[in-house]
Amino acid sequence: MTCIPSDLVQQLAVLLAYVLMTKPTAYVVGVLMQRLIKITPEAKTTDGAERAGRWIGIFERVIILTFVLLHQYEAIGFLITGKAILRMNSESRTEYVLAGTLLSYMIAILTGATINVLLGWAA
Repeated sequence: MTCIPSDLVQQLAVLLAYVLMTKPTAYVVGVLMQRLIKITPEAKTTDGAERAGRWIGIFERVIILTFVLLHQYEAIGFLITGKAILRMNSESRTEYVLAGTLLSYMIAILTGATINVLLGWAA
């Protein structure tokens, strides 16, 4: 009977976490947002902004997961601040975007923290 090297298990766990931060989490956030917040016809966009928002969310989750795995929690604050500054003058769908962003960030942070604990990387 052969044992799987622990390095391989760690690498696979981290790879799985990164894969989960892409389409699976985008789907979960989308479904939860539809159930938590009633989406009105004017809240939906048809100009590609929703699609761009999904990609931005994926990139943000990957960056946040990386920060959590590297124990760089302060950097997450800078990412949140940067997004807030960019969104400061935007009035469309503010609550919807904020709720989705916070849900997305929470999933990424909890995933990273779980990986850190499971692999003994917790600080």
